[in-house]
Amino acid sequence: MPRQASIDAPDALHHVMIRGITRSAIFYDAADKDRFIDRAEAVFGEERIACYAFALLSNHAHLLVRTGTTPWQDS
Repeated sequence: MPRQASIDAPDALHHVMIRGITRSAIFYDAADKDRFIDRAEAVFGEERIACYAFALLSNHAHLLVRTGTTPWQDS
């Protein structure tokens, strides 16, 4: 069962973790990880989100990010 979403606040640090269903692989090779990093850089740049650290493993990933000055709103 997923956790409830954290309350977002401007300029807050967040530990973000993603994991494959039933711990299955989400990255199969270095190219998959490179594509993930490229996409993350594009999204973080557009949204003004800073990524301070990340760890990409075969079946999950961790990111330490700081949100921008405007809280994210679900539309």
